[in-house]
Amino acid sequence: MLRIICVGKLKKEWRPVQEHYLRMLSGVRIEIIELREGQNLEKEAEEIEKRLKGSVYILDPEGRMLTKSDIENFFSGHTTVVIGGKEGIHERLKSSFEKLSLSHLVFSHQLARIVLLEQIFRFHAARKGINY
Repeated sequence: MLRIICVGKLKKEWRPVQEHYLRMLSGVRIEIIELREGQNLEKEAEEIEKRLKGSVYILDPEGRMLTKSDIENFFSGHTTVVIGGKEGIHERLKSSFEKLSLSHLVFSHQLARIVLLEQIFRFHAARKGINY
């Protein structure tokens, strides 16, 4: 089971893209949790910590580059991936869990969610022999 914790709601223009990837990943257990944005980082960290389960990864531009092996590990038990909001993620969380990066570029938290889902779909499709 993959749990993706996102600080902030996905903007309406991104929702159809998210739904597209979730449909393409039907049968894959993915749970997306949206937390309220706009609290201070400490409050956001507390809300995130209440929902952590299994192996935990923090998406961070300064993290290690995400690999196929990482995505494969997402599905070997319970895994949580955390995507921070506009203000980032509290340092306590960043220092407590492994940080992964989607790119050398910095993405908005909105786009990071879509890119993560696309990469998960790409991995899943390759593993199942599905053309994408």
